[in-house]
Amino acid sequence: MPITNLSLPPGTLVQVVTAATTVEGSGSTTIPIDASAPQITEGNEIVNVSISPKNVSNRLHILFTGVLAGSVAQTGSIALFQDSGPSAILAASLPFEAAKTNIAVLSHNVLASQTDSIQFRVFAGLSTNTVYWNQDIYSAKFGTAGDAGCRLTVMEYVP
Repeated sequence: MPITNLSLPPGTLVQVVTAATTVEGSGSTTIPIDASAPQITEGNEIVNVSISPKNVSNRLHILFTGVLAGSVAQTGSIALFQDSGPSAILAASLPFEAAKTNIAVLSHNVLASQTDSIQFRVFAGLSTNTVYWNQDIYSAKFGTAGDAGCRLTVMEYVP
């Protein structure tokens, strides 16, 4: 049920949803480095989360953090998609060193605009080779206390 923001001061955190994966994975579906927004058919989906906003006027802060590695030294990309939209709503490129892990961070704010469920999805890919998550190109490190995993958090707050 939608709530009103009449009694809530600006900046009040209304709800937080988080999805995380600590499972090691890899994918070879690339994200081209070009002048167009990444498409839903490009890259490898790493994590997704859904939220049903409490008020259409609230803001959603989306934060992705993840451990990524590349099979070779080249530029990689991470992209944020909303629902089944064909184009990313935000994307960033980052340099990968061969066989070394990278901490990737993506942060975005949007207007809730609805109280129906919204799904946010994060994809990653290199421009021509394999991307790995929650591991380097060889294996996970430190057992269950190792790589921090890939986490996608959406925070709804009063504007």
